[in-house]
Amino acid sequence: MALHGADGDALVQRMQQLELVAAEAQPTLQAAHEELGEVKTLTEAEERAAQQGWAELPPELLVKVFEVLQEVVVWRRREPKEGGLAFSKAVAVVREVCTEWQAVHDAAVKRLVLSHLTTDEAMGMLVRRFPAVTSVEVGDGNYNQELTDVGVLAVSSMPALTALNLSHCRAITDVGVRTVSGMPLLVSLNLTCCEKITDVGVRAVSGMPLLASLNLTECMKITDEAARAVSSMPALTELNLSWCDITDEAARAVSSVHTLTSLHLSYYTNITDVGVRALSSLPALTQLNLCQCPKVTAAGVQALRSTTASPNLVIEFP
Repeated sequence: MALHGADGDALVQRMQQLELVAAEAQPTLQAAHEELGEVKTLTEAEERAAQQGWAELPPELLVKVFEVLQEVVVWRRREPKEGGLAFSKAVAVVREVCTEWQAVHDAAVKRLVLSHLTTDEAMGMLVRRFPAVTSVEVGDGNYNQELTDVGVLAVSSMPALTALNLSHCRAITDVGVRTVSGMPLLVSLNLTCCEKITDVGVRAVSGMPLLASLNLTECMKITDEAARAVSSMPALTELNLSWCDITDEAARAVSSVHTLTSLHLSYYTNITDVGVRALSSLPALTQLNLCQCPKVTAAGVQALRSTTASPNLVIEFP
């Protein structure tokens, strides 16, 4: 995001003024350095005075500065760009300039993208610091052994949260999932590789009225019962049951979810051609993943293509 027009001009002028102040102060600092042989330690009053100029930067311009820093980090790492200011190390350093900047930054952060080393204690602190967050993502593809149901309970207190990614958090159980089920605005929930979660936990989140995306990949304790539970979800559009212990009964259950647009039943599930045929009744389905389903045949996939109620269905197979 770039600065344009009056906002950009105002920011440039303010930065130039601050540079002049710094230049004027340089001789004094240099003399103190030569006299004392070390950098002068500012008193509390002097430190407050030094921070005052930075604190006067308008909040709306400061937010744009934070967003520009974020875009630089995203560009350098070739990461996908997402909406909203995210908490990152680069931006957090700038946040420490003064208390006013801290307040503006913390109120503007909308996403938390956290390390796989995140603990319950750290999660609790972050939840308190960033009250406006709408998206939390834990982990970077590595397994998290530190975040437990206690940390999930802290997350569940975030009133504006719409997206929660707890993938690879091995310590989370059905207890933690039940706390998530009380989040009224949650639209997306990713529980990939949360290996302790069972049908009980899925049954708890199946009552969430706005939940549209549910990812249960490699939750190997998930069975057909979980599929029956999610079949009543009114807003569900994306469901991933890859690597789960499911059969044709699961396919029959989700065949009644007419809002589904994306369905993954891939990787060594027990789905057969019988279950595949049951999916022909899904009118909105545009993506179906049946890769590495050893009991599904090319004939079964072709039969689905011939009978499907969805005119735009794309099937990934084998």
